[in-house]
Amino acid sequence: MEKILNQILAELKELNKSQEELLMSHEELKKNQEELMIGYKELKVSQEEIVERLDRIENKFDVINEQIADLTEFKTETIQGLKDIKDTLKFIVLGCKTSTLVVEAVSPIHFRGSMPLK
Repeated sequence: MEKILNQILAELKELNKSQEELLMSHEELKKNQEELMIGYKELKVSQEEIVERLDRIENKFDVINEQIADLTEFKTETIQGLKDIKDTLKFIVLGCKTSTLVVEAVSPIHFRGSMPLK
C-alpha cells in the first residue's frame, strides 16, 4: 500500500511540476502578447504618420500637376502669340517692300522735282 501511495505522490508531484510549467508558459505567452500589442500600437502610429505624409505628398503632386497644366497652357498661348507677331511682321515687311516698289516705280514719273524716297 505504501508503494501505491508513493507512486500517487510521485504522480501528484509530476502533475504539480507540469502545472507550474504550464503557468510559466502561460505567463510568458501573456508577456509576449503584451509586447506584441505594444508593437502593434507603435506600428499603427507609424502607419498613421505614413498615411499623413502620403496625403501631403499627394496634395503637393496635385498642385504640381495644376502648375504644369497652367505652364503648358501659357507656353501654347505664348507660342501662338509669337507666331501671330511673326505673321504680322511678315505682312508689314512685305507690305513695306511692295509699297516701296510702287512708290519707286511711280515716283520718277509723277514727282520729278521732289526728293527721292528712301
